[in-house]
Amino acid sequence: MRRRFAVLLVALGISVFGSTGCASAPQATQVVAGAQAIRVSAQGTFTPAAAAKAGVPIRLEFGPGGGCTAAVKFAEYGVFEDLTDGGGVVNLPALGPGEYPLVCQADMVMGVLRVE
Repeated sequence: MRRRFAVLLVALGISVFGSTGCASAPQATQVVAGAQAIRVSAQGTFTPAAAAKAGVPIRLEFGPGGGCTAAVKFAEYGVFEDLTDGGGVVNLPALGPGEYPLVCQADMVMGVLRVE
């Protein structure tokens, strides 16, 4: 009876925790030149690999983009980065918690940077 109970608990744990998987967990940020570095895919939309930490400068490392995601803008910080030649880097100051839009060259929101 105890053995069946233990097997049931193990099976339940696999079904509960197995559905999230390690691949879906956000990647930890690395610190580069005093800023947290976050990779951002620019294929179709802007997709950050992880949320940023509030109160720490941010270095967004964009992959190559094309079409609407050929450039990213942060008007409030005077940033316009062309991503067509292999990607680009955008340095942002420390931000407070919230969601910040990632805006393409056509002024459409193409992604969101979460700061926690």
